[in-house]
Amino acid sequence: MRPERAEPSDPGENESRPIIARPPVGLLDIRQVVREELRAHPAAPLPPPQALAEYDQLVPGAAERILAIAERTIAAKADVADRLANAEIKAAKTGLRIVTGLTMLAFAAAAVFFALGNQVAGIAFTFFAVIMFVRPFLARPDRG
Repeated sequence: MRPERAEPSDPGENESRPIIARPPVGLLDIRQVVREELRAHPAAPLPPPQALAEYDQLVPGAAERILAIAERTIAAKADVADRLANAEIKAAKTGLRIVTGLTMLAFAAAAVFFALGNQVAGIAFTFFAVIMFVRPFLARPDRG
């Protein structure tokens, strides 16, 4: 159930464009075509086993070198993901430290203003401190 290649009617026409001889009938035929395509073109960083064996026959040790390259590629991707996660954690911790510092400063300023008898400024700084304290808990986790 492989698609047939069309003969180009025009010399400038793309020769690699597949044309299906007959349309698939039913969902099972579509699933079979998808399975065959996935087998023919795997998404892994490795070539198919047959191609790997052919490379090894042409150049002895080529298959092992290709496997080593694939392993390094996968390890590098995992390392990048790990570094990104650590950077996000560090940024979140820094943000929380800044918010905590500003909140404590606002509470201290409110206490000073209340002690000096300035009720309006004391209430304003208390309100600011409460907002700064509550805001991280109300932040949406889907930001980013």
